Amino acid sequence: MAVLIVIFASTFRELLFIGIGRNIPFLFYYPAVTLAALYGGLSAGLLATALSATLVIFRIQAGSTSSVESLAMIVFILSSTLVSFLCRSLRRDHEQVILVQKETEALNQKLKHEIAEHKLAKSAQARLAAIVTSSAEAIIGKDLAGVITSWNPAAEKIFGYCAGEIIGTSILRLIPAERHPEEVRILSLIEAGKTVTDFETVRRNSEGRLIEVSITFSPILDAGGSVMGVSKMVRDITARRQAERRQEESEERYQDLVANASDLVFILAPDGAFVSVNPVVEMISGLGEAHWIGKPFAPLVHPDDRPLAWEMLQRTLKDELVPPYELRGHPGLPQLVRMELTLFARKDDRGKIIGAMGIGRDITARQQAKQMLAASEHKYRRLYESITDGIASVALSGQIQEFNPAYARMLGYPDEELLRLTYVDLTPEKWHAIEARIIQEQILP
Repeated sequence: MAVLIVIFASTFRELLFIGIGRNIPFLFYYPAVTLAALYGGLSAGLLATALSATLVIFRIQAGSTSSVESLAMIVFILSSTLVSFLCRSLRRDHEQVILVQKETEALNQKLKHEIAEHKLAKSAQARLAAIVTSSAEAIIGKDLAGVITSWNPAAEKIFGYCAGEIIGTSILRLIPAERHPEEVRILSLIEAGKTVTDFETVRRNSEGRLIEVSITFSPILDAGGSVMGVSKMVRDITARRQAERRQEESEERYQDLVANASDLVFILAPDGAFVSVNPVVEMISGLGEAHWIGKPFAPLVHPDDRPLAWEMLQRTLKDELVPPYELRGHPGLPQLVRMELTLFARKDDRGKIIGAMGIGRDITARQQAKQMLAASEHKYRRLYESITDGIASVALSGQIQEFNPAYARMLGYPDEELLRLTYVDLTPEKWHAIEARIIQEQILP
């Protein structure tokens, strides 16, 4: 750079200022040295000084110099050297200013970033505090010594202690004595950096009452990543567990009832396969409950009655109210049965129909009794109509209700007219009082 600047200055002097000659030989070399020192540094300035002096001696003064020119040369060299050093100082100051500006800009950017991160952290902390405060679950913080360090409103609601009276006390205050070992065991897991979720146990509230809870334990870490405490999220599950126990008890009672019922109780899938069935099925088919689970009901039903059975199942699956209906058992069963069945739609928790529940009552004996009664009625009717004595049935009001053919022939009335009469109409008046006394004493209680 220094060489180019000196050459340019020399060329410019010779081309544009030819008439100057030996006069003012350093006029254009002072700016050249200054520019070289400013943009190239001290070495460039000194090099430009040396080159300029050489050109002046050998090109302008042609090797011969007077005492005045020698003095001017010395002044040029000294002043140019001084300018080079001054320019170096200015250059260093400029570079220092630029460095300080860059460092200031970087510091400003870092500060802005830190301010933004601080705002985000503060906002996140505020949101977290709002979540903890409004959470329906108790959120409790404790140190590794078991001392409670934080307590949210939900914890106060569940356990009955306000923050002022519980913070700073031992967590064992909430734990029944027989449950202390589990706290020690869980603390060892937390110290290893592990999380324990949905741990169901029992805790004690401020009234001394035991409550069933589900707890999630998480480690609290310091800036270095070491465990410094434990965070607990506690949910009161007392109501849920009570409901589950009631459900279990209800299910046990239901199973006992089904197992000991004299009727056939069963549950069918939509395809007609047994989901469950009580022991009565073994009395009917000779095969145990386990055999029928997953098997269709059809083999138990008379072939002629299977269409009706399937129709009633389909109607039930459409949530229709199906009236009780009768089915005959398969002729190949160990004992011939006839059953009256009632079906109900079986629904899940969302109300979706997932099958059918049924109760079947053996009405074989009842059907046999009805048949025997019908046969007996038939025999009675034949005797009633063929006997030669007149027989009539009369209401307490005296209205004739029924009579046999011999009674109608005996009195000579048509059947329709006889049914409109009373026994008073057919009895002489002198017998009315006697018949009334007989009815009162012998018929009426």
